[in-house]
Formats: sequence, structure tokens, C-alpha cells
Amino acid sequence: MQKGLIISMLILLSVSSGFSQDLDKGRFSDVNLNELRTTVHKHLLQDDLINSKSDTVYLSLREKYMALNGQAFSQALRSKYTKILAPYNIGTGPNRTILLTGVCSAVGDFMENSFHGKSKGRLQIEYASRAFDYK
Repeated sequence: MQKGLIISMLILLSVSSGFSQDLDKGRFSDVNLNELRTTVHKHLLQDDLINSKSDTVYLSLREKYMALNGQAFSQALRSKYTKILAPYNIGTGPNRTILLTGVCSAVGDFMENSFHGKSKGRLQIEYASRAFDYK
């Protein structure tokens, strides 16, 4: 078997296995994912940006912009959500994303073949790859 294929299989197994990951302990270990999920859903619903808590959320947190499921926020919304997220100390980054699905909550850096952050629930590979697509 080729080395790349083996690595891809390991990533698939580790990402989809459902265990709670915290690969960047200094950055995300203190984030309460249940509280973050509740807060983000509450505000997105109030702003009519999602229809229900069951909607999949990819909240991209880049240095110069913020986007929900690939749609850039206005400056006013970006400012509002920066304040809402400030207590969680998540910050921004070139791959930083909050992912909320029916089976998973995750915050961290989603890259093409890896995830560095914290997740709770079942972080499925198809969700992780879509988060990377929403750069």
C-alpha cells in the first residue's frame, strides 16, 4: 500500500471515529463546546442566518473576513460575532472554523488532510472536508 493512502486512511479513521480530539491543547482546550454551540445557534437564529439548530454551520473565522457556509458576513455582522466569540478566545486563522452539525461540534483549523482543534461527537470526514472547502 502506498504511504499517502495509509496516511489518508489513518486520518479518515481518526476523524470519523467519534472520539473527542484536542490536538492543539494550548489553543482550544478551555473551549466549552456545548456552551459555544448554544451561543452560536442562538445568535444565528436571532439574526435569521439559519432556520433551525439542526442546520449545519460552517463559521469561517479568517483574519480579514468571517463567513457562514461560504457567505461572507457584512462588517456589522463580523463585528457582532467577533464580540460574541471573544469570551471563547478562539481567534482567527487561515483555516479557523467552527463546525456544528447534528452529530458534532468542533472548533479549530481544518486543513486538506487534517484537523487541529477540539471536537465533540462524531467528526465525519465529509464535514471536515467541506470545512476546508469554505476557505
